[in-house]
Amino acid sequence: KLAVPKPITESVTKCNYVVSHLPPEVASLVRDILMNPDATDPYTHLKTELINRSGESSQQEIRQLLSGEELGTRKPSELLRNMKRRAETLKVPETFMLELFLQRLPTSVQTILAAVTDLTLDKAAEISDRILEVTPVPMEIHAVNKNNSNSMEKKLLSEIEKLNARIDKLEFSRSRSPFRRNRSNQRSRGNRQNRNSSVCWYHRRFGKNCKPEKCVSPCHFQGNETAKNRRDMFFAADITSPVHSRPDIKYLLSGRHRF
Repeated sequence: KLAVPKPITESVTKCNYVVSHLPPEVASLVRDILMNPDATDPYTHLKTELINRSGESSQQEIRQLLSGEELGTRKPSELLRNMKRRAETLKVPETFMLELFLQRLPTSVQTILAAVTDLTLDKAAEISDRILEVTPVPMEIHAVNKNNSNSMEKKLLSEIEKLNARIDKLEFSRSRSPFRRNRSNQRSRGNRQNRNSSVCWYHRRFGKNCKPEKCVSPCHFQGNETAKNRRDMFFAADITSPVHSRPDIKYLLSGRHRF
């Protein structure tokens, strides 16, 4: 008789046997368990963690595989057939497939299916087909998109108005800054000084009330050319008058005579 191998019953022995046959990528998932095995039942603990952690990885893989599947204009039953075909190489539990299928249905359909008891994949697809036949879901989606575009347009207009208000505020603050006021005051004072430097003291002091004979040349007071011409004509006429031809009058006008 051939010797019948004894079954492995010790938890430590079974754990060591499993660890020796683990692929590297699977062993990396339970590295912390391998470094610190359970003292009482290491095999059961390792088995439980392997199922939980590899199950999470497989679910992520299934989600990535079916991430491109959307309802669009298709019937829900057609969507379900495509999802099953793409995931046929993976052993996907029906409950997890039902969860993924419901996530791709419109919100209104999900609400109705949530009230259905003992819901299965085929039953969910059949009910969804009937709901979408009588419910204008595309029109509702279009209305939602239109409202979203209107709200986005209003938001953009509001932001533009805020930017314009900030620009106006900056321009107003720059116009009222002390530096710009000082520069404008300096320019105005310089212009006044330039204008005043070409006007004699009498015209700066008395303005238009200054008498022509008081004006000191060169003076460019406004309207002063006419007054200067009149003054020159007055003195020219006065000098050529018969009075100035008399010696005694010339002597008096010279100022050397004392009264």
